[in-house]
Amino acid sequence: MDSMRPLVSIIVLNYNGMKFLPGCLSTLLNTSYPNFEIIVVDNSSKDGSVDLIKRSFGSSPRLTVQQNERNFGFAEGNNIGARLANGKYIVFLNVDTQTDSEWLTKLVEVMESDESIGAAQNKLLLFDHSTIDSTGDFINFYGRGWMRGYGEQDKGRYNKADEVFSARGAAMIVKKQVLEEVGYFDPAFFMVCEDIDLSWRIRLRGCKVMFVPKSIVYHFGSGTRKEFQRPAQSYYQ
Repeated sequence: MDSMRPLVSIIVLNYNGMKFLPGCLSTLLNTSYPNFEIIVVDNSSKDGSVDLIKRSFGSSPRLTVQQNERNFGFAEGNNIGARLANGKYIVFLNVDTQTDSEWLTKLVEVMESDESIGAAQNKLLLFDHSTIDSTGDFINFYGRGWMRGYGEQDKGRYNKADEVFSARGAAMIVKKQVLEEVGYFDPAFFMVCEDIDLSWRIRLRGCKVMFVPKSIVYHFGSGTRKEFQRPAQSYYQ
């Protein structure tokens, strides 16, 4: 029964990402998992994104739109959506993604299997469906984050679920209770590295952060970040 499955709130943050919205929301609404809501948070887009959402997806009872009066960035934009969420679990999902039909079922199964798991990410592949974007994020000897498997062909090397340092913000699931205990994304991270900071706090609480290879999400990569000038990207990096 649907009522037996925990509610999952999927936060899709958008900033001038109209070209990605049809693919993202169409695949999300085809998710096989039966109990989820979608909250699209729009960071004051100027490209007609909100009109497209209302015109093409407004009839879905699963979907609501939160229109922000200005661009709050990735961290606070997602926080706004998370505070509106009703689910036991919250998924932060980039707008430049498309999802496999079973992606959410596989994530929730892992989260429900162990009380000590606070967050998880799926296998992120690029839009060619064969090149790895991330199988979990880690920190190197220099203190910088890096994406395991990035650029490799997906030939099964990372098909085992394991613990990672950080779940990637492009597609991560977090237990809402844990999120409320450790705090939401730090707004000082306007873009990039906010996911590592949050995962670090989740780990410091004593929770695991897991990689779930059976859950597949396809990611274009920095689809809306390209709206920013390179000096700004370098600064936040």
